[in-house]
Amino acid sequence: MLNQYIVSFRESFEAILVVFVIFAYVTKTRRQDLLKYVLYGAILALIFSMMFGVLTIMLYNSFPPSIRELFEAFSSFLAVVILNYTVVWTFSRGKNIKASIEEKTSTAIRTSTTALAFLSLLLVFREGVEMFLFLTPFFMSNPLQTVLATLLGIFSSTLLSYLVFIVGLKMDLRKFFFYTSLLLILVAGSMLNSGFHELVEFLESFNFSNVDVIERVGLLSTGVYLLAAILITVRSYVKS
Repeated sequence: MLNQYIVSFRESFEAILVVFVIFAYVTKTRRQDLLKYVLYGAILALIFSMMFGVLTIMLYNSFPPSIRELFEAFSSFLAVVILNYTVVWTFSRGKNIKASIEEKTSTAIRTSTTALAFLSLLLVFREGVEMFLFLTPFFMSNPLQTVLATLLGIFSSTLLSYLVFIVGLKMDLRKFFFYTSLLLILVAGSMLNSGFHELVEFLESFNFSNVDVIERVGLLSTGVYLLAAILITVRSYVKS
């Protein structure tokens, strides 16, 4: 349950952060009349993200039991790849994320209200898809815990966002993303190991004879991954 909470907390906080950056820029340009379009885009993004999650689960349930294990393995590996891209992107662009969003917002404001709503939709939807994609492997094995942890993570991130952006709580966001990135890497390591486990179970159903080798490769890969990912993240954090 802790893994699901960490993922939902971090990803939902990023989505809220994106919306606050757009809100702040629109307010700074004295175009408060456009704030509702930012909100429209964010709401649509939440709806589309939930639809993506539901469709993913429906696709999973449509497979026969043997294929589900392969699907779980594939979704775990894919989640690890995208999760690590997210962590690396955060620190490689760390100082420019806010400026990049503000530049896109400025362009959208000059274009049309539809463009502004679409920008909000796109940025929030990306975070929503990432969250549901990361949570899919957990949901397949324990749906109730995953749903509860996700709701708790979203509530916690909303509360933290309120304290930071409304109340004015002082918080070093760079350190926040660094430490939560390290936690996400540990979650990804768990996903990677779980993916190899599901792959072994899939191959066992077809009487594959060398599953022991795959299990050892999985353990070795997980260890190498954790060490490399943590070192790269620390190095990127120091450089940024």
